[in-house]
This record gives sequence, structure tokens and C-alpha cells, in this order.
Amino acid sequence: QLYRSVSIDHRRLPDLSILPCKYDQQYVIEHEQYCNLYHVCKQGNYHLFACISNGEDNQPTSYFYQPNGQCAAPLPTLCPRTKSVFSYGRLLATANSEI
Repeated sequence: QLYRSVSIDHRRLPDLSILPCKYDQQYVIEHEQYCNLYHVCKQGNYHLFACISNGEDNQPTSYFYQPNGQCAAPLPTLCPRTKSVFSYGRLLATANSEI
């Protein structure tokens, strides 16, 4: 099972919180509301990413893990109850096309 990141157009999802990203900043951190989203900032260039799986086995999402900065299998124990999973359907509707 493989997992990958897709870039999300956060401007089309105004309800999603984003973080400030200054030209001298660089970070990759998990989203504070959703286990399958994460923030990336590189020298003032901000992106919101979502973790998804390539599989066809009704597991369309995956979680972002801060310790290694990777997308991986969605284990409920690693998604605290204070967070949720952002709707897969809404993610795909706003994913930036890679074509």
C-alpha cells in the first residue's frame, strides 16, 4: 500500500486554517485540526498538503506523521480525538491537478 501527498488549493477551502509563512521560515508540520493534512513553508512559499493512499481498498485517506514527515496508514490511535479527518471528497475536488 502506497501513500502520497497532494497539494490542496487552500483558497478554495476558506474554512481551513492556514499558517503564516515568512520568507525566512521553513517548516513541515501537521495541521492542527485534521490528521490527514499538513502545512509546508519554504522561504515564504506556503502550501497545504493532504495525505491520500493510492489503494483501491476503500482506504482513500492516510495520516501525516510528524516524527518522520511522511504520509502513512491511518491508525486511529495516532489521530487524537481532538482532531478529525478532512473529507476525502472535498480534497479531491480541490487537489491541484498534476497534469
